[in-house]
Amino acid sequence: MSAELADGQLDRSLRRNGAVIMSVFAFVWSFGVPGFTDPTLQWTALVATLVVTVLLVALAIRGRPVERKRRMPADRQRRYNLVGIVQAVAIGLTIAALIVIGHTAFIPAVVSVIVGMHFFSLAPVFDQPQYALTGVALCVVGLLGAMTFVVASEQAPRAFVGFGAAIALWATSAHVTLRG
Repeated sequence: MSAELADGQLDRSLRRNGAVIMSVFAFVWSFGVPGFTDPTLQWTALVATLVVTVLLVALAIRGRPVERKRRMPADRQRRYNLVGIVQAVAIGLTIAALIVIGHTAFIPAVVSVIVGMHFFSLAPVFDQPQYALTGVALCVVGLLGAMTFVVASEQAPRAFVGFGAAIALWATSAHVTLRG
């Protein structure tokens, strides 16, 4: 499988799109806000997560050129699509199985692990080694979130996983935007 050097325009476009997508998904994950029972805390967290997301999206769109050139596989689009399809199917089957067995509280934790695993596959597709760290962070957040069900109410693990995943994705978005 051959690799091609991404030209400057393609490179900036892929980085910008990746950073925006991660920021938006981070905002979605931050909906762990329902884990907070105090309405004031819920609104404060919601506004804070919206502000962080908007700032990171603006930073990504403005994006300055990054020096590091990337080598990406020639079939990167096919591989990207395949990773996305496998992830979507895995999430769908997992959610269905957890609903059937009556353990819906574990959905955020297990989905975090699946999303984390998909980042390991995306790292070489986009020549973004930091995606492996994102994968580790999301897997750890998911596993720790699942373990907190033993000692906490259903809402606490949901908030932990939601905000943990959001922080991992926001950090990756910022890193991709600023450092490449």
